[in-house]
Amino acid sequence: VRSIHTAAIGTSPFARLLVGDGKGYDVWAAAIASGDWVGTETFYQAPLYPYALAVLYKAAGRDPMTIRWAQAVAGSLACVFLAVAGRRFLGEREGLVAGGLLAIYPPAVFFDGLVQKAALDNLLMCALLAVLGVAAFLLHQRRQS
Repeated sequence: VRSIHTAAIGTSPFARLLVGDGKGYDVWAAAIASGDWVGTETFYQAPLYPYALAVLYKAAGRDPMTIRWAQAVAGSLACVFLAVAGRRFLGEREGLVAGGLLAIYPPAVFFDGLVQKAALDNLLMCALLAVLGVAAFLLHQRRQS
């Protein structure tokens, strides 16, 4: 679903246009990628997303569509993480349903196509849930043996 959405965005004449916070993140990430790791001003936004973009810029170049494709992959990975978490906390079927619902959830798909920190937030939250789910499962297994 995210691939279809990202490919559709790519055909738009506005695909490479960044506005608002997306433009700010892009400029900030470009500065970081060029070596200005600390900057001179107080952070007005959470800094993790621009640093992640800077790493992407160094690896793959500065192109909004590259960001969108990377976020589509990250969003798909978030679905897997949520499925793992659901499986460990609730059961096999529930985990698959949770991951499947996130895969087709329209706001999640939409935000993965924007140059915004929401895509990274989703990935990190689902990864945290997966880690906690696996840890709880292992702890439960240890107590049973």
